[in-house]
Amino acid sequence: MSVERPLPPGRTEVLANWGWPDEVRSWTWPGVHNKPLNVRVYTSGDQVKLLLNGKEVETKPVPESAKLVVVFQVRYVEGELKAIAYKDGKEIATQTLRTVGKPARLRLTADRPTIRASRNDLAFVTVEILDAAGVPIPDGVRTIDFHLEGVGELAAAGSANPKDVTSFRQPTCRTFRAKCIAILRPTGHEGTITLRATSPGLEPATVVVKCAPYVPKHA
Repeated sequence: MSVERPLPPGRTEVLANWGWPDEVRSWTWPGVHNKPLNVRVYTSGDQVKLLLNGKEVETKPVPESAKLVVVFQVRYVEGELKAIAYKDGKEIATQTLRTVGKPARLRLTADRPTIRASRNDLAFVTVEILDAAGVPIPDGVRTIDFHLEGVGELAAAGSANPKDVTSFRQPTCRTFRAKCIAILRPTGHEGTITLRATSPGLEPATVVVKCAPYVPKHA
């Protein structure tokens, strides 16, 4: 389930043959209270029920011509949006989106706690923006600065933003949909790599990756 980003006043959207709407898996849309939003549910079922704060908005069949997609128009109010998919009258899946709070802090998550002390190994650290309750923010752009200590270096930093052409070799990047990634490379020595991420107005975060002994294999 995803929600189409509302267009600014006075703007219209024209999709080319290879285009698609700008959709986000989010039910957090400040400034558009009670305005209609397009909600798309993707399912292999034949019927979808949509509920907003526990009340049914509408139940729609999934037309074969729509290629597994059903579209609802829902007036935005904060809370919980829930889709329930059915097939042959039986529930097969649910998906829920909830309104989150304001950005409050960062979270760093390494793909592995320990890597080899080799220049050929890497650790991928995901950066997320969370609200005060620790719930990930679904959308938002913030500048993240990286500070590194220990037996490693920042190999790259960036996001999935297709329009961002800044160098990924800089110790900073801008989030895309409230996320970005930092890639750590060992210097070849045993020990730890400590990565700290900061952003104005947000509580910083730190992650430690261990570099274990590495014995090369000989042919």
